[in-house]
Amino acid sequence: NLQPEVPGAVEEFTERQAANIAWMKAAFAAARKDKAPGIAFFFQADAFYQDYAKSGRHEGFKDFLDALEEQCLFFQKPVLLVHADEHRFRLDAGHRFDRSAAPVPNVTRVETFGDGDLHGVLVLVDPASPQVFLPMPLLVPGNPMPALPDSPYSH
Repeated sequence: NLQPEVPGAVEEFTERQAANIAWMKAAFAAARKDKAPGIAFFFQADAFYQDYAKSGRHEGFKDFLDALEEQCLFFQKPVLLVHADEHRFRLDAGHRFDRSAAPVPNVTRVETFGDGDLHGVLVLVDPASPQVFLPMPLLVPGNPMPALPDSPYSH
């Protein structure tokens, strides 16, 4: 909703963005307080789409991603980020929040299957494991094999 041409849109975006960041920080604070072995976030949009920086769309996610990266670095325990949107299974262990940044070793990003790739994602959760989260593709027999995503490093 970061659309200046739409009346009220930027105000709604600004309020929602602040609420999202506050909620995410509160979730990390609760995880630290409870000594949780890890934390997972699930969301729809692909805030990490590599071409956003070229198209200008990335700006709508920048403040949230900056705060999320900061919290992940401070948390130092496993963080699982699961999203959809581009609809190609993708698994990034040691996720980079920005193409030019160093990977954050405790963060795993999973993009789920979707339109045209009707499969699933299985996440094994073992709080006793140092990894905590083990995501993997769950291929549905009889459905067409999934398409491979473009590499973020091929552009």
